[in-house]
Amino acid sequence: MIIADIKRTYPDMHGAERRVADFILAHPKRVTQMSMAELSAETETSDATVMRVCRRINQSGFYQLKINLATQTADLSIAEASGGADGAPEDVVTLVDTIAANVSQLSKDITMEQISDCVELLAGANTVFTFGWGNMAAVADDFAHRLLCYGIDTFTSASMEYLMRRLILADEHDVIVVFSRSGESIYTIECCRIARRNGVKVIAVTGDDRSTTARLANVVIKTRPVSDVIDCGWGSASHVYELVAADILLYFLRDRCPVHDMDTRSEAVLSQFKN
Repeated sequence: MIIADIKRTYPDMHGAERRVADFILAHPKRVTQMSMAELSAETETSDATVMRVCRRINQSGFYQLKINLATQTADLSIAEASGGADGAPEDVVTLVDTIAANVSQLSKDITMEQISDCVELLAGANTVFTFGWGNMAAVADDFAHRLLCYGIDTFTSASMEYLMRRLILADEHDVIVVFSRSGESIYTIECCRIARRNGVKVIAVTGDDRSTTARLANVVIKTRPVSDVIDCGWGSASHVYELVAADILLYFLRDRCPVHDMDTRSEAVLSQFKN
């Protein structure tokens, strides 16, 4: 933890280094928005002094310090809002507020440019494949079903072999959307590799934009919450963040869906069976 590490190493710092440390401790959120030159000017030190402080707390540089500091300050904000002694929500209201704060983080991680790129790929695809391994399979199935309601041809399967055999027949006119919180599922990675070999465009909805899956993707939609209070291990992590990302894609895709004769649309055919 950045703040704890600064406090731990503070006694060993020299005068100029302490000015940098004092400023970070007093204004952690502000520091995440500053450049190294701005911080050194504000503390009347130098870039070299800022770098020495970074190295004292085992940060490779100022950029890494800012990333880790931003994560820590966001964690603290959510913990303070929850009110629990250990940062865990203790009632329904604070739990919902905590989840909402995590969902709000998506607006900072997902750009309109990324969404526009995804919409172009999805709207122009012959077939959209969707895949999620384990618990993410339900998210992939849901997204495929909703794309079908838009009139977009989709393919998804919980059978890994069946999906791979179908994906091998795909080409540059197709798209695959994969859902993976870690981005390191071997099955998800293999799907991406097969897709890229065939020229299929890959959209990765993942919690780690530096993961293997993300590196194989044409477009990455990052969905990692600051603190997933639902995740107690054993596959219990919430999927609300991936579902919100899917909602965002569908919202901006709505005006680009194919035009069909209403008499032949799946919804028109199936509506007679719905209450």
